[in-house]
Amino acid sequence: MSMFKHMWGSKEVSPQEYLDLEREQIAQHIAEQKKYEHALQIDRTKFAYAAQQAAQQRGLQQGALGGLGAQQSPPWAQNQAAQAPTPKKRFDPNEHEAFQVSMSQLVTLWQAKFGDKWFDAQGLRQEDFWDHAFDRLRRAEKMEGYDGWFRLKEEA
Repeated sequence: MSMFKHMWGSKEVSPQEYLDLEREQIAQHIAEQKKYEHALQIDRTKFAYAAQQAAQQRGLQQGALGGLGAQQSPPWAQNQAAQAPTPKKRFDPNEHEAFQVSMSQLVTLWQAKFGDKWFDAQGLRQEDFWDHAFDRLRRAEKMEGYDGWFRLKEEA
């Protein structure tokens, strides 16, 4: 049986152990990403609350001054601000797990999950990792397809 060197140490592991270690690392990365996203959401909520409080405070101050010296933007400027499109965030492969592994590791993971079976690409859209892995393998011309069904090429 062929053995692989585990890239995080000098321990030799079987292909199945290697895949298990890869899956474990990916799962840990996903968990860390979820924690980061949760903390970011909390920060955004705090920022929005602080902005709301500041706006209310400004309103109270302007009311106390009777509107003297308070600058209000004309209605057309408020409408333009409300209609301004929000910029779309550009896709960053560094933020997705399927782009963190090498192509050969991705092929190995794909073979372990799907083997030689044909699959409907629409079914992958619910799982980000496999959706991105499919796109990466397809763009590297490692997939063959027929009528919306795909599988890994034999020479991949």
